[in-house]
Amino acid sequence: MQREIVQPAGFGREIGPYSHAFSVDTSSFSRLVFISGQVATDQQAQLVGKGDMRAQFQQVYANLQRVVEAAGGTMASIVSLRTFLTRAEDLPVFNECRREFYPRIFPDGVYPPNTLLIIDRLVWPELLLEIEAVAAI
Repeated sequence: MQREIVQPAGFGREIGPYSHAFSVDTSSFSRLVFISGQVATDQQAQLVGKGDMRAQFQQVYANLQRVVEAAGGTMASIVSLRTFLTRAEDLPVFNECRREFYPRIFPDGVYPPNTLLIIDRLVWPELLLEIEAVAAI
């Protein structure tokens, strides 16, 4: 899949590990995969990391990777992320996790566009994080 980071002239740099926008050549992939919000549950649908943003971050991204790979792609196939946090106080840990893990998750250093929202709660009150994605495969 061919993607190009769009950096508008006179526009500030990103404030975190994401891109403002991607331009994706539609002839470079065969389909879009819309991945529902992934949460910090294991293969038995049990919560991982109650109260622990770091543990939930790792589980959510592991789940995203499993879904995108099951669809025939890789993490580099992801062209958009939408992130939901339930506690604003988790932002520093969340950002620390992105700085630490993104170089492994996205080893080419090209980070997909991401919208980050802080919301009241998720389907289970113990969930701190949910991330949905779009992948071009």
